[in-house]
Amino acid sequence: MKKELIFLLSACLLLSLSACAKNAPVSAETTIHQAVVDDVGQLKTMGDVFRFGSSEHGFSETKYVYVFDMGGNIYRAVADLPADVSEAIQAVDIFDETYDEQIYSAVAPLEITRLDNLSEMTPSQEELAALVGRNVQDLLNEGWSFWYWNMDSMEGGMYHGPFSYHFEFEGSVDHPEDFDESQADALTVRSVSFEGIGNAVDEILNGVEG
Repeated sequence: MKKELIFLLSACLLLSLSACAKNAPVSAETTIHQAVVDDVGQLKTMGDVFRFGSSEHGFSETKYVYVFDMGGNIYRAVADLPADVSEAIQAVDIFDETYDEQIYSAVAPLEITRLDNLSEMTPSQEELAALVGRNVQDLLNEGWSFWYWNMDSMEGGMYHGPFSYHFEFEGSVDHPEDFDESQADALTVRSVSFEGIGNAVDEILNGVEG
């Protein structure tokens, strides 16, 4: 159990680093373009989407990603970072009280180069049902990844694409307390349920699209 806790904490730390400002709300005082948007077709720049609160956002040296709710649908906007903007936001002191404002101001004018309706990408019940009985190693080979596991209760959480799923497993591992992905071939899927947005930013920033 101790190793599972360490693994989970490490995973959370890595995710928080890749997202940079995950769960940080957009300040009402941020100096950015506040467009009045009636439909998704009017979203042209990152400033257009910053008026919608985000639960997950972040950047790498080359891309900025912002996940937001608009009209009951979850969207993911992506912008390519020019070298000068990338250098500017990388240089912002994360402990500065105006950190978010500086980032948003620098990124706001950039054109949206990709806009995904994540709600429309939600898997159907038939797609989930098709996973039952699958070998877990085969899922890993297809781009799935663990974000936690508990072999005492034979369950775990997995990412695929931008989403998170909860799995119950069947099978037997020799030493549950020492389980790692190298033993995934011993497991098959007993049940799986969709949990929601899980890896939407990191999927883009680290090129791990499933």
